[in-house]
Amino acid sequence: MPSVLRKSVLSSAMMLFTASHVIGQVRDTADQVVRLEASPPAIVVAAGDSASLAVVAYDAAGQIVDVPIRMTAPRRALRVRGGNVVGIEAGSYEIVAMAVPGPAAGVASTVLRIPVTVRWPPVARVEIQAESGQLYEGTTIRHWVRAHHPDGSTRPSPAVDWATSDRAVAEVDRFGNVTAFRPGEVVIAATVEDVRATRAFRVRRLAGADIELVGGIGEVRTGDVQRFWAVVRDSSGAVLEDVPITWSHAYAPPADVVAPSAPGQLRAGRFVGDVPGTYTVVASAGTLQARSSFRVVAREAVQQLEVVGQGRQQRVRTTDFWVYEGVDGRDYALTGAKQADGHAYAWDVTDPSNIFKTDSVQVDARSVNDVKVSPDARYATMTREGASNRRNGVVILDLADPAHPKIASMFDEGLTGGVHNAFPTNDYVFALSGGDKYVILDVRDIYDPTYVGEYNHPDSRVHDVWVHDGIAYSAEWG
Repeated sequence: MPSVLRKSVLSSAMMLFTASHVIGQVRDTADQVVRLEASPPAIVVAAGDSASLAVVAYDAAGQIVDVPIRMTAPRRALRVRGGNVVGIEAGSYEIVAMAVPGPAAGVASTVLRIPVTVRWPPVARVEIQAESGQLYEGTTIRHWVRAHHPDGSTRPSPAVDWATSDRAVAEVDRFGNVTAFRPGEVVIAATVEDVRATRAFRVRRLAGADIELVGGIGEVRTGDVQRFWAVVRDSSGAVLEDVPITWSHAYAPPADVVAPSAPGQLRAGRFVGDVPGTYTVVASAGTLQARSSFRVVAREAVQQLEVVGQGRQQRVRTTDFWVYEGVDGRDYALTGAKQADGHAYAWDVTDPSNIFKTDSVQVDARSVNDVKVSPDARYATMTREGASNRRNGVVILDLADPAHPKIASMFDEGLTGGVHNAFPTNDYVFALSGGDKYVILDVRDIYDPTYVGEYNHPDSRVHDVWVHDGIAYSAEWG
């Protein structure tokens, strides 16, 4: 197994269940939990396979406590669902299990960290692939490996040991580049976890007498793609079609340019210059070499932007904003803020050269993630994270006086895991619930929002939702 790096659990998937789902008749005093136990205490699983996991909460007397258990894991590496842990990517990770006390308990959560090791399945078959072309003396062809698992999946970035049967005929480096030295027969081998594949070559003498570089023009702009072709001919002038070409380039900056370490990009004869200067593209085939130089100039596509005005809030970092026309006919903006003790801010932006803050709204939160205003400007939604009672939910603001918004209601049923994004229509709010689904609220009475439905796309995560002309578009992954 190749070495892997330990991954952070900050970016995590989440599940919530109760210990009573795991075992027998239990107590319901959530504030009495003193320890958690996992069965098994550590997990080893192959990528693509699953393992069972149960977490039970105990009080000081050793009695089982019926309390919600929240479990988080790196979502790109593990999936934790219904008491099963599915391995996705090889590495060493942790599942963090927390006993969540009731809102009135006044005690901290009990936490258990469960180590998880995900191993790749064994490699069943190795396949060598190569760039096109015949291997002639002095030429190089790049090779790579596809390592297949028994289930047909492939190993990302497999660790390959390359070898050659005759170094006098051809050598292979650790990146799979095969370079021929003289005519003859040679076998190249690639080994991944004791599974071996081979590829045989007959190296031929290079009959090429000349190489010509065609294509490209003398001057282009930054970002323009130049296309070059290398034509190899033998002593009679006939074109040799199967000679592999090695491409490289050189760069000379103008006197007033401090160039980056990689000013241009070249691949298979296609070149683009990212900064101005003089470039030379080189095509090589054995001892034959051709080059073409050209100038890259700035695009002169600069548009001047004028900063008309700014609304400043020095002590916090703005996370989101929404600009709208208020019911009073003036233009306003709402802004959320990170690490702002739950503050959001209202701004008058009617005169862009004179933006000024009109008010602020504070909710129980660490940060306000998202702010949006309904199309009729009747109300706004605020999403938050870090509520002291862990019930983040969505906040509805009354915009009858848009310069001084006020809290109309808060809704957290089915939204306690955190709401990162929401989308308000005139009558409904689509609020994301813990990255898993979106909950739909009827907000015709913004002081009494009610749950009316939800949507959870199977086997995926959701990051954002947008509603337009009766269609909800959601950004799903996984």
